[in-house]
Amino acid sequence: MPLPTFEKAEDVPEAVRGGYIEREGKWVPDDSDVAGLKASQRTLLAEKKAAAEERDRLKAVIGDRKPEDVAELLKQHALSEEERQKKAGEFDKLIEKRVNETKAEYEKRLAEALPYKQKYEDRELDIAIRDACTKAKVTPEDVEDVVTLVKSKGRIKLDEKTGKPVVYDADGDPTGLTVEKFFAETFKTERPRYYQPAGGSGGGSNGGNPTRKGGDGAIILTAEEGKDVQKYRAARAEAEKLKVPLRIEG
Repeated sequence: MPLPTFEKAEDVPEAVRGGYIEREGKWVPDDSDVAGLKASQRTLLAEKKAAAEERDRLKAVIGDRKPEDVAELLKQHALSEEERQKKAGEFDKLIEKRVNETKAEYEKRLAEALPYKQKYEDRELDIAIRDACTKAKVTPEDVEDVVTLVKSKGRIKLDEKTGKPVVYDADGDPTGLTVEKFFAETFKTERPRYYQPAGGSGGGSNGGNPTRKGGDGAIILTAEEGKDVQKYRAARAEAEKLKVPLRIEG
């Protein structure tokens, strides 16, 4: 492909201008440097192609926007990025909010589960007290009263950490006693009327005293004997066994 000629010197591309000379009123390639001109032409074409590709890439991004519009967009982007970085400083507040929300949900569910936990612990404590009462020979009819009494007085409670019953004294201090020993010794000394008589309740005796019977076969207690819980219950048990009335006279 022949190299082009130009009418005026200023029409010759600067990149190849050194390879042109004026001849017969026109600017033509210098035949003495044709190889150099061709190399310059290839460089010029490569640069032109690269420029066109860069132009197409930018156009794909900015479209038909004017240069001043593009400059404004870049400015707004910079401001948005700065604002985002400022707001990033509130990340700790966001984390705190999420933690508080999680804590509130946990406390809500814990509150919902608390009644079930208390019922379970209450049942476990009742079982431990009943078992100890039975072993210590608390009168069967009195067991439920004793359970209510020691719990209401705070004498036996479940330890929150171990889940085991702990015995307390009248001042609310732990005694170190087991529940079994408490009922076998301490409580028996404090409330003897809740315990079965040593000689039992049958065999025609009333707490060690002879049982009096009326003419109709009824079991008879004096008013004073009727005030003694052990004697009264022993007499009632005997009356039920014999299927006869129980009367308190005097």
